[in-house]
Amino acid sequence: MSRRDSNDIEWQNVKERIKKRDKNRCRLCEVMTIKEFLLFQKSNPVGTRLDPAHCLPVSTHPRLCYVDKNIYSLCRTHHTRIDDFISPITGNECSMNRHYWYWWRIINRSSEDYNKETDYEELVKNFLEN
Repeated sequence: MSRRDSNDIEWQNVKERIKKRDKNRCRLCEVMTIKEFLLFQKSNPVGTRLDPAHCLPVSTHPRLCYVDKNIYSLCRTHHTRIDDFISPITGNECSMNRHYWYWWRIINRSSEDYNKETDYEELVKNFLEN
C-alpha cells in the first residue's frame, strides 16, 4: 500500500472524520490517570500535534487502512511511542500485551488498570477484525 498523503482524497476524508469523532484531542491523553499524566509530563514536557494513528498497522492489515475503528487521534509523542512498542506514558520498553492494553484503553476510552491475565492483543484484534 502506498503512503497516504494529501493527494489521497479517501485518506483526507478519513482524517477529518477521525478528528471530528475524537473532538480533535488525543484519545490516550483523555484517559490517563493523574499519576500517568505526571509521569508523561516528566518524559515529555512539550505538547505535540495530533496524528491519526492506526491501531493495527497498515503494513500487516492493509484492509483496515481506511477503517475508522482502526484509527484514533493521538498526540505525536503517544503515536510515536506506541508505534515503537514503548510505553506511551513513560517512554520505557513495554511488553506486547501492555502495548495492546494501551490500545484497548484508547479504543474504549477507559482508564482501566492493567491485568496481566488478560490477553489484550486478542481483545483488540477481535474488536477490529469483526
